[in-house]
Formats: sequence, C-alpha cells, structure tokens
Amino acid sequence: MNRFSTVLTNLWWAAFTELPFLFVLWRYWGTWMHYLGAVIVGIVYPISAWAWFDLGSMSLFAQIAFFVVAIASCVGGTALGILIADRLRRAGIGRHR
Repeated sequence: MNRFSTVLTNLWWAAFTELPFLFVLWRYWGTWMHYLGAVIVGIVYPISAWAWFDLGSMSLFAQIAFFVVAIASCVGGTALGILIADRLRRAGIGRHR
C-alpha cells in the first residue's frame, strides 16, 4: 500500500501545478504558467504539511527555511523540466508550438 500511496500523493501535487492551466482551460501554455504552478505547490505544501512536520514547534528561521526550500525545489524542478523539454525539442523530439 505504501508504494500506491506515493503514486497518489504525486498525482495530488501534480494536480496543483495544473491549476493555472485550468483557469485558461488549457488554451494558453505560457512558460510563466509552469512557474506559477510550481510556486503554488511550493506554498501550499508547507501549509498542508504543517502538522505532519510539527512546524509550529520549530523556530521562525526553520519555518521560513522550510517554505524557501519547498518553493525553491518546486521552481528548480520546473526549470529543469523546461530545460529538458526545450533541449528535446531542439533535437527534433516532440512537437513545436
């Protein structure tokens, strides 16, 4: 069950990155929208995981660092994904817009 719950968790958080696209009904695909989705996840995750990590018992510095790391990792992962997609498109893989 643990492996299946990991898949469900990843699907749940991936849904948040789709929120900006949902608002425009997937008709517009600006790169900034990918970053907006990443920032949304980077903010929502620490809030939803507050009790699990007992962030309230941590120092203010640790709480801020948790948010900064969450946002930075989401934005960094998004940047890496965009870089890989761009390189693949330049290599002739995938469709061009």
